[in-house]
Amino acid sequence: MYSETLAAAKELNNQSNLLGVTLLGLPPEDAMYPGPNQYGDGNDYYSIFSYGDKACITEVEVSSPEANIYGIAPGDEAASIETILISQGYSLVSDDLSGEKDTIFYQKYHISIQLTVPRDSSDLDTAVITRIAIVVRDPDDVGAVF
Repeated sequence: MYSETLAAAKELNNQSNLLGVTLLGLPPEDAMYPGPNQYGDGNDYYSIFSYGDKACITEVEVSSPEANIYGIAPGDEAASIETILISQGYSLVSDDLSGEKDTIFYQKYHISIQLTVPRDSSDLDTAVITRIAIVVRDPDDVGAVF
């Protein structure tokens, strides 16, 4: 599943604006390992962990409205996310907006996309995305959780 994940990450990078960061790309020379490393408007972060046999950017979190994942940006209503992410091959893992949870999770291979909405959002159609996180976990990594 490593090759599929690498291809999916390349596709995500090509169809998204991560503000100059490349998912599964090499980190800048001055980056902190494992991170987090602040970038963008100061509210965006990336972290470096191992995937396969290299240290690379495996986590990206953005809240800047200039950033997007497949056209989905912080500040957008969550109503269209399912159609967009399902069309990209992602599966819905969880969208429980019961007041205790505020994150909607999608998964494709080793990539998860986490969309954060305000805790008081009870309806996915009217919820506004405040933060987007993309996380790649290596299942062979001892600390990996799926």
